[in-house]
Amino acid sequence: MVSDRRATRKLSRKPLAVLSVMLFLAVAAPPFGDMVNLSPDALMLNGARGPVAVTSPSPSGGQVAVATATPSPTPSPEASESSAVSEAPSPTPTPKVTAKPGSKPWLAWKPKGVGTMTRVDMQAPWTGGQQSTENIDIYTPPGYDPSGDRLYPVLYEAPTGLALWEKGTGTIGALDTMITAGDLPAVIVVFIDSLGAPFGDTQCADMWDGSQWFERYISSDVVSYVDARYKTIADPRARGIMGMSAGGFCAPMLATRHPDVFHTSISFSGYFWAGASGVTAAQPFGSSAPDVLAHSPMSVVTQVKPEDRSSLYFIVVANLAQDFYGPNAANFDKTLSDNGFGHILINSGYKHGWPQVRYEIQGVLKDWATQLVATGIW
Repeated sequence: MVSDRRATRKLSRKPLAVLSVMLFLAVAAPPFGDMVNLSPDALMLNGARGPVAVTSPSPSGGQVAVATATPSPTPSPEASESSAVSEAPSPTPTPKVTAKPGSKPWLAWKPKGVGTMTRVDMQAPWTGGQQSTENIDIYTPPGYDPSGDRLYPVLYEAPTGLALWEKGTGTIGALDTMITAGDLPAVIVVFIDSLGAPFGDTQCADMWDGSQWFERYISSDVVSYVDARYKTIADPRARGIMGMSAGGFCAPMLATRHPDVFHTSISFSGYFWAGASGVTAAQPFGSSAPDVLAHSPMSVVTQVKPEDRSSLYFIVVANLAQDFYGPNAANFDKTLSDNGFGHILINSGYKHGWPQVRYEIQGVLKDWATQLVATGIW
């Protein structure tokens, strides 16, 4: 069922069926390409970078992140790393439900204050180009103690860097407000940038010719880095992936292809066939039809293992009356229902653009928080 922010929101589930490939032709036709490949995606790929990172030597002779307590939402030149790590994500523990569904167990330890932003320079996920590093920005919530025992869920955002995402959406201020009000548990949020990539329209994918590997970078390198250095709940049930426009494709693509890493996908004005938004969006996948299908959430959800279908959860936001994005969201909603996935479809009063995220983000984060309790991570 469709949720409208002007009405109540309900979960959507229906029996198994297979969606006709004709839907692909309906939503991916060339006339849409020029429209969806422009604003705000063009702004995402060409915005100004944030502050330059600083480094500090580690006892082992390498470099470690230096986190200075800087009030959010302004990102600070906190830290850098000379290269990404490649540790495998921690194995998933056996779920132990300790909180009643619909409750807010985090109210027992609700913090106050503001979060802290830390910048980390990672080894760039590409060959060539004019820079060898790429940054991520990490929000740690009010009350975060790097030496404490408390562990935190993590929400990842890609492929738009913090400078543009925060300017357009005000998400950091919303996080501070919701956490201190008790509407959201204290969470870590990681903003992953693709600015500077030789091929800017990354689609969060590994380039067909091996020149870029953003899918591996996000799902393995960045997640492993964060789990190794922050107080995270290293469990896919406690990880979400979020994005808008091209990022609205990235989130369900990464969740469906890596259900052992991300259990929740949050898509604002996304599309669900690889390359559907235009010529440049199709280029990472080459001319291989099997590769396109293998990266298309509309196709991949029909092939997800039964044991993973009950764990994945999708939050889909779009203005259903808007060309391209509305039909894409409606078709994906039906496919999710037909294949037994938990999800919610939100009919936003705002069309594709930053105002949609700014208006819907608090409700979306509340939905995610409810799902965190339902999956039993506490």
